[in-house]
Formats: sequence, structure tokens, C-alpha cells
Amino acid sequence: MSKSTGNFLTLSDAIAKYSADVTFSLRWNDFVNSLLQLIVKIGLRLALADAGDSLEDANMEESMAEAGLLRLYALYEWISTTIEALKNSASSFRTGDFSVHADKIFENDINRTIQVVDEYYSAQNYKEALKAVFYEFQACKDRYREVCQTKGMHVDLVTRYIETQTLMLSPICSHICEHIWRNLLMKKTSVFRSAWPKITAPVNNRYLLEGEQHFRVHVKNLSLKRQHYWCA
Repeated sequence: MSKSTGNFLTLSDAIAKYSADVTFSLRWNDFVNSLLQLIVKIGLRLALADAGDSLEDANMEESMAEAGLLRLYALYEWISTTIEALKNSASSFRTGDFSVHADKIFENDINRTIQVVDEYYSAQNYKEALKAVFYEFQACKDRYREVCQTKGMHVDLVTRYIETQTLMLSPICSHICEHIWRNLLMKKTSVFRSAWPKITAPVNNRYLLEGEQHFRVHVKNLSLKRQHYWCA
């Protein structure tokens, strides 16, 4: 945006167009009953967090607000359907020990994300915090889901991911995270009164390289199987 060229929004204009993470004047019941409408209007906080934290003028991209809405809604839908699936004993989720190597890689990804996001928030570097918790953390989950298609994801890791994602995104997307925390995860206290997630094991950088390599091999093998199927 550039004020000199007339391409800008005032704060009131931005709130009217995108809402400040769903306009603070809404009552809680209104929020629950109008969830979809609220998600559609939630982009302002995401866009402002992405605008930058340097001494230079922040540049809020409207395209970021619009893309953030779609990605946030997709995340909400996945969390909602996954929580319902976790309640079904016949679902494909595994229990017991972390017997698959991908479990250890994903556990390390969760611990690493907690560590770096905490550092970014402490430094008031919200752009990098948003990048780590909203984009990169979801990418870790997607890799884990792809690799575990045949054996299923571990119920404990999936539950921990959802709770960690909700807690660490709450400073930016406050209202939707509160809804997930109270109404989907059925927590008794507010997300803002809950403890910040803790690292359960030292972060092992070796798992980062192994995870990327393992995922590339998995995608390559899957691609070869599809080619064989269509060419057979």
C-alpha cells in the first residue's frame, strides 16, 4: 500500500472491510452462532502481523488478508473434522508407543516450533512468529499426515499438535482460537488463561534433515506408483 498514490486503508476502513479478528464488540454467543461469518472477516490481524516489524513503514497486503482467510478456514475445518474423528474408536489413528520413525520426526517438529515461536514472540517479531506457527507448522503436520497415510497418525501427537497450534496462534487470531479451545477441544478455561506449551524433549536438528529426506522419498514413491497405475 502507498498513501502517496492513494492506495491505502485507514484503520477504520480496514476493520470495516476485514474486521479486527471479528470485531471486539461481539458477544460470545453471537460469535459461536456466526462462526463462518467471523472467519471470513478475520484477515486484518493476519495481514497486520505479516506487515513487518522493522523500522520501515509496514506494508499491509490485501492479498495476504484474503489468502489468510482461506488458509485459516481450511485449518479450522481440519481441526474440527479431526477432533470428531479422534472420538471414533474405529478411526485410523494409532495409540501406544511412537513406533513409526515419522512420529519422532513430528514430535521434534512440534518441540522446535514451540522453541522458535516463543523466541519470536519474546522479541516482538510477529511476522516471523506468524510464518513459523501458521505456515511452517501446518506444513510439518501435512508432511506427517502424508507419510502416515498407510499406518495412520498417532492420536497423542495429533492432539498435541492441535492444542499447540491453537495456543501459539491465539495472540494473533484470538477469537477463532478461543472458539477452538473452548467449543471444540472442550477446555474449561480460556485459551488466554492456559499455560504456554512446553518442550517435551531437546530439539534434535538431525530429525529436520531426516524428515525432509523421508518426505521426498515418500512423495517420489507415491508418484511412481501413480505412474505405474495409469500406464498399466
